[in-house]
Amino acid sequence: MTALSRPAVRTGSGLAALVRIIDGTVLLLAQAIGALVTVALFVAVMTSVIVRYATNASIGWVNELPDLLFPWLAMAGIVIAAQFGRHIVVEFGILLMPRAMGRIVLAMVQLLVAAIFVFLALEGRMVIEVTSAERFPVLGLPMSFAYLALVTGCVLIAITALTTALRIACHAGDPLKARDGIEPGGQHGEAAS
Repeated sequence: MTALSRPAVRTGSGLAALVRIIDGTVLLLAQAIGALVTVALFVAVMTSVIVRYATNASIGWVNELPDLLFPWLAMAGIVIAAQFGRHIVVEFGILLMPRAMGRIVLAMVQLLVAAIFVFLALEGRMVIEVTSAERFPVLGLPMSFAYLALVTGCVLIAITALTTALRIACHAGDPLKARDGIEPGGQHGEAAS
C-alpha cells in the first residue's frame, strides 16, 4: 500500500465496504484536486517567469490564478488530513473514560462535526450567490469559483466525519485509532495481528 492509501475499516461487513468506497472516493477526489491545482499553479508561475525573462512583460492572469486556485489547494489538504485522522484531537478525556463510552463520545463528536460542516456548506451557498456576479478582471471567471472550494471542502469533511463515526462504531480496538496511519505489519487503520 502507498503512503496515501485508504485507512481500513474492519472487513467482512457490507457497511465496512461502503465506508471504504466512500472514503476512497473522497480521498481520490481531494488528491486529484490538490495535484491538479499544484500543477496548474506551477505551470502558470513558470510560464510567467519565462515570459517575463524573454519579453520583460508580465502575464496578467497569472496574478489572479492563486486567488482562484489556492482555496482549492487548501481545502484539498484539509480533506486529506481529515481522511487520515491527522487533525487535532483532545484525547485526555477520552482516555479517562471506559472504551465503550469513549467510542460513543467520539462517534457523537463526529456526528456533530458532520452537522456543523453541512451547516457551513449550506451557508456557503449564499456566499457563492453573492460573489457569482463579481468577476476576476483578466480571467473573467466568477469569483464564486474560489468560494466554491469552501463549500466543496465542507461537504467532503462532513462526509469524512460521517464515515469516521461509522469507523469508530466498527473499529474493535481503540476508538482513537479508527483512522490511524500505517501500523507496523498492518494496513492503514488495522493493527498487526
